[in-house]
Amino acid sequence: MHAQLKTILVVDDDPKVRLLLRRCLETENYLVLEADGAQSVDAWLEQIQVDLITLDLNLGTENGLNIAVALRAKSDIPIIIVTGKGDVIDKIVGLEMGADDYISKPFHVREVLARVRTVLKRNAGSNDRSRDDALPTRSASLV
Repeated sequence: MHAQLKTILVVDDDPKVRLLLRRCLETENYLVLEADGAQSVDAWLEQIQVDLITLDLNLGTENGLNIAVALRAKSDIPIIIVTGKGDVIDKIVGLEMGADDYISKPFHVREVLARVRTVLKRNAGSNDRSRDDALPTRSASLV
């Protein structure tokens, strides 16, 4: 049964935003992992195959763009930036740094779900991989 679940890593330093995203994604039968910065992102990626990452750009002392660049340098995992930075320049930079989509906060959960489905569908052919990794139960957090 787990083999059919898509795994989404939600990266945000705000526990309330992570909880909101986790709840809305789990209602659509996604397996949701949580991270609050680069260290926990790396820890998850060493443990499990992730199908998509939602990434905040404002992570306290860390810059989400640096995480996006590092991810893109070693992986083709789709990235959707979900951030309070909504200026056109921020969007352009985020997309040019390798993000597959960009959502400004505040967001509507239906928009997030629609964009997640679209990005996953668009990347389905390029991300068909073995799902033999040990999966956590329903959701988990490395924060």
